[in-house]
Amino acid sequence: QDNRVQEEIWAAYAQVTINTTLAGRPANLVAGVRYEHTNSTSTSVIVPPSALRWDADNDFTKVLGTGNTLVSQSASYDHILPALDFSIDLTSKLKGRVSFGKTIARPDFGSLFSAVSIGSNNPNRPTYLGGVPSARSGNPNLVPLVSDNLDISLEWYFARSSYVSIGFFDKRVKNFVGTGQENQTLFGLRDPS
Repeated sequence: QDNRVQEEIWAAYAQVTINTTLAGRPANLVAGVRYEHTNSTSTSVIVPPSALRWDADNDFTKVLGTGNTLVSQSASYDHILPALDFSIDLTSKLKGRVSFGKTIARPDFGSLFSAVSIGSNNPNRPTYLGGVPSARSGNPNLVPLVSDNLDISLEWYFARSSYVSIGFFDKRVKNFVGTGQENQTLFGLRDPS
């Protein structure tokens, strides 16, 4: 197999920074937003099997065909990713901070392959005796994990280069990559047993 994944990512980012006072105390606000558009193409060159041959007992052989097949699939998705950081000097030695942001993490390339692969000793016994032929495939339509992140902290600067901090964070993640099973006929292969 020859598996390739190509991604094109277009992004725009805007940010504003405000240094001000709030209730007479110095405060800082940094707010930004990032927009991303991603085009993804997964291309695989495979040699599809022409047959699963039952040799003897529990021995099966995958017989490869004579030509290559190109399998390609495209996908696209958009994300708006805001970020906000706020800090205030509550006293000369005490600082409060609040941060919120939305982030993404793309799936690994191996999960995006469009090829379907069948193992060599497949099934491991005749289907009449419970053997189940299987194959593996990625999914080019997978989208990134999306995480909403909140951080709140309080910092006490008790000496020139020393401080103690207490914090709370909350992270909510969705779009985890999982695996599933699907029954279908592949490459027109017949049950070898």
